[in-house]
Parts: sequence; C-alpha cells; structure tokens
Amino acid sequence: AGIATFLAMACDFIIISEAGGEMFLNAPVTLKAREGVEIGKAAELAKAGVVDFVCVDEAASLTKAKQLLGYLPDNNLETTDYVNFGDDINRVLDVDTLMDKPSYDMSELIKAIADGGAFDEVKKEYAPAMLTGFISVGGTVCGVVANQPAEDGGRLCDYACRKAAKLIRTW
Repeated sequence: AGIATFLAMACDFIIISEAGGEMFLNAPVTLKAREGVEIGKAAELAKAGVVDFVCVDEAASLTKAKQLLGYLPDNNLETTDYVNFGDDINRVLDVDTLMDKPSYDMSELIKAIADGGAFDEVKKEYAPAMLTGFISVGGTVCGVVANQPAEDGGRLCDYACRKAAKLIRTW
C-alpha cells in the first residue's frame, strides 16, 4: 500500500495472490470505483497490466516464483537450463488444422510447438491481442511474443506493444 507500490513497479515480474493480495497507492475507500470494480484487487490489477501473474493463494504464488526463476538464466552471461520433456524434436504439427480460420487461437499453435504443450503466459489478462510468455523448445527455454488473431484480429495497440516490449526487455 502507499508509496511502497512504486518498489513493486521496479521489478521485472510481479506475482499476486487472489487470496488477500492487494496493491494500491491511495486507500480504495478514498477512490470512486465503477460498479462491481474492486480497486487494488488481483483481478483488476491483472486487467490493468500492473501484475504479471495471478495465483490462487500464497503457496501457488511461491510455486510460480520458483517456476519463473527456472526459466531465467542466473545472469546475462549464462544460458537457460536444459530440461528434457521427452518430446520428439522432429514431431509433426498439423498447422492447417490449428490455423483453419482467420481468427484462430495462436496460443494453441504455441502449445503445439512447445515441449510438453506448456505455455506459461505472462500478463494473460492484459492486452489480449498480444501473447507473451515462456515455452521450452527442444529442452531450451524461449521467450514468446505473438499476435493473437482470436482477439480483435491480433491488431496492435499501444498496450499490446508495451506488453511485448516488456518481455523483450526482460529477456
């Protein structure tokens, strides 16, 4: 709460718990909210792009933090860890079926490419026309930035571009 929220904004990633997680500069009671909006709560912070991951509770938040640290190298001179998912690197993708209509779901294509079908999306609720996140391909962690045709035709807006730029700068 208060000025301490500026410290959180200096972090590369912010993880918040739905169970009791809040962040606000002014006390929510001092602000006039729209009907049904809970100022400072996890869901609203995610929609506004303030937080990167929303977890159910504190235990899930700690698990997410460990998972996130596993994606990132120890420093800029290191590479990411190799993780063997047991997937065949020469697997065949049925791209035509995945992309059979103009507003196809790009996240399904990303999951098809990813080892184990795992795509860990960053800022999932914010700027849905842009997908950002982490996958593993051939055992190597990769950052993903892709337009999402299923949302507004994948059109770029300033929010979507900021979302993409944040992951690129971090990576």
